[in-house]
Amino acid sequence: MHRLVTRLTLSLLHFSYAEIKARNLMKKIQLTQEKYALVDDEDYDFLMQWKWFYANGYAVRAVNYYKPCGKKSGKQTLMHRVINKTPEGMLTDHINGDKLKNTKQNLRTCTSSENSMNKLGNKNSFSEYKGICWHRRDKRWQAQIQINGKAKHIGCFASEIEAAKAYNNKALELFGEFSLLNNIT
Repeated sequence: MHRLVTRLTLSLLHFSYAEIKARNLMKKIQLTQEKYALVDDEDYDFLMQWKWFYANGYAVRAVNYYKPCGKKSGKQTLMHRVINKTPEGMLTDHINGDKLKNTKQNLRTCTSSENSMNKLGNKNSFSEYKGICWHRRDKRWQAQIQINGKAKHIGCFASEIEAAKAYNNKALELFGEFSLLNNIT
């Protein structure tokens, strides 16, 4: 018994009080493909009136309707838009990047441009950092950032970490709270 209590205590030490409290105020909604979405307790009962499924990384539900000609049609409604009450023409951003964590604390309304500011880096890059690539001709690490769909050169650097730091500084300057920064260790 003592060993179990010690293990439980040690495992709880890794989380702050706020995180422990937040974990107890979330519920899971089962989706298809053995996935689930996390939602706040206060939203759970309202959301459970529909059948939710997993599609393209998101929790969605089908909304079927009939066209005036009598043909059945449908569209998908995203769970995070329902929870966030996102207005038409705006998007909902998942602050931590987890598309299935649909808690109010993790959602914010944004424009398309703001939402693209915190996308992950290119998976095909030689660098582990967002906005960084190896410049073959100069044999240096190049930092660049996307602004309104166009790449802007930040500079070339001797080390990958220097380039990542330069990217982070520029991202904070340009995107503020929407910047997704490189985790430099």
